[in-house]
Amino acid sequence: MLIPLLGLLCVSSVHGETRRDGDDPALRKAQYQLRQLSQENNALQGQLTQLQAEKAELEAELETLREEHQNTESRLDRSRDTNEQLVERINADVERYKQLMARYQESVTTLRGLHADNRHLVRAVQEREAWIEECRGNNDRLFEANADLLKRYRDVAVSRKEPFTGIGRVRVENEYQDYRFKLEDLQVMEFESSVNVERHRREPPEQIAAREEGRTADGN
Repeated sequence: MLIPLLGLLCVSSVHGETRRDGDDPALRKAQYQLRQLSQENNALQGQLTQLQAEKAELEAELETLREEHQNTESRLDRSRDTNEQLVERINADVERYKQLMARYQESVTTLRGLHADNRHLVRAVQEREAWIEECRGNNDRLFEANADLLKRYRDVAVSRKEPFTGIGRVRVENEYQDYRFKLEDLQVMEFESSVNVERHRREPPEQIAAREEGRTADGN
């Protein structure tokens, strides 16, 4: 656009040499357009400067975002490593929990067996106590029977007056047999429990420890 304006200035100088510059309309128009172009150029220069400044700011922000992105990637990598470690720890805890549950179930089974053994032993003790009480009663009756027998024989020995008939001897013999049977009935019998105590006897601690060590060595 500057070239046409220069052409106008040349034409104006050829046709109006006698006129002064301020009186030529074409020159005034060209000068006006030059001023307008200069203003537009200045405005464009200002916009260019502003755009360059904005570009620099955007580049700085982009660099900051790149650094933040790199930091985020680094944190993400560390988080992945931490997550893998946590997963491994959780898996190890789950396996340990399974082992503890297996031991717990085994302990529950053992305790149930011990509880059953305890009930059997209590029952055996009760039966033995009842047997002892019965023996005490039988012994008391046996003592009374023996005392009565001694008294009867003493009476027979004192009152024996028929040595020829033998009636006294027969009576003594009969009474002797009766009391003999009575003593046999009151004789203490060997105790026989209805519970097999040996079957419910607890395993010795040494055997339990050896069994546990064997299971640990086998990995069970």
